[in-house]
Amino acid sequence: SNSFPLEIAGQPNLTLYGAHAPHKVYTQAAVRELVHYAKIRGVKIVPEFDQPAHVGAGWQWGSGEQDRLAVCVEKDPWHANCVQPPCGQLNIANDAIYPILGDIYRSMLDVFDDDLFHMGGDEVDFRCYNSTPEIVAFMQAQGWGRDRDSFMRLWDYFQTRSYTELESVSNFFNFLAILWTSDLTSQEYIRQYIDPAKYVIQIWTRSNDPIVKFLIENQYRVIFSNVDALYLDCGYQAWIGDSGYNWCSPYKTWQSIYENSPYRIYAAAAGQAEADDALRAGLLLGASAPLWMEQATEESIETRFWPRGAALGERLWSDPQSTGVHEATVRMVNQNHRLIQRGLQTDGLQPEWCWQHENKCTTQG
Repeated sequence: SNSFPLEIAGQPNLTLYGAHAPHKVYTQAAVRELVHYAKIRGVKIVPEFDQPAHVGAGWQWGSGEQDRLAVCVEKDPWHANCVQPPCGQLNIANDAIYPILGDIYRSMLDVFDDDLFHMGGDEVDFRCYNSTPEIVAFMQAQGWGRDRDSFMRLWDYFQTRSYTELESVSNFFNFLAILWTSDLTSQEYIRQYIDPAKYVIQIWTRSNDPIVKFLIENQYRVIFSNVDALYLDCGYQAWIGDSGYNWCSPYKTWQSIYENSPYRIYAAAAGQAEADDALRAGLLLGASAPLWMEQATEESIETRFWPRGAALGERLWSDPQSTGVHEATVRMVNQNHRLIQRGLQTDGLQPEWCWQHENKCTTQG
């Protein structure tokens, strides 16, 4: 929500109004180069455009009372209108936003050239819409109330129209969209509004959330990003408020990441036979460790990710079922030294003496 830095063909106002500075823009040429660099190394970059919330920056140019593209933009007090500052949500009652979304999708898919697209859906705040006259008038015109069910219908109206725009510009026959877990993907509403043939659900809640079992039993493909193990920005100082740690503390260690097996999580919830079935059916797509950037900088990002990313890599790619953290420690330490030798700014795991004296820095016999 703090920036719109991506150049979009046909919509120069998005970066003109949304980038922090003219030089803080990702050009299409730069992104193409990055996507190519990754692809020839076997890495897929999946784009995400979070919507309809977290969109204040970049949409201010449609600012008339009757044609606002975004509402609640930087509205105060922020805590009465959104989860974190600055506020801003798409004016989903304004027909003008949907062609713009089509341009965004077209431009992003042209650059990223992939059959996956993350549509966000994170932290939509109904308080914002409930205080916006044109949204309230739109809901009344549809014969809807202003209760939770009615706001869910409003959200579905937006999600359906935005997905239609996305699908219309995609060149892929088996195109899939990704959504974060939210009210829209809850047990109460998901079967009514979200088609498992069209969407993948990315789970950010805790690993013991009943939604895990529910989603897979209802044939939804899932990606695990459960906050109790995989959020890499946790455990630092709070950036909202005066003191203490940020909301998802404590810090997620490489050990907790390594032990966070999507297969084991689902097996614990539903049984091993069911987990085997889910694997065979392609419902357990894997995991992703988010590193949100509110408090990370260009200088610190490598330290935040490495070597914890290596623990995630072994768990997802080889997923050894018979070994745990103790057996993985030697591999992790050696891998970390390879990263250091390659010039990465990786965090430390052990004193160098431990690396030189294998298995001496352990409490196990």
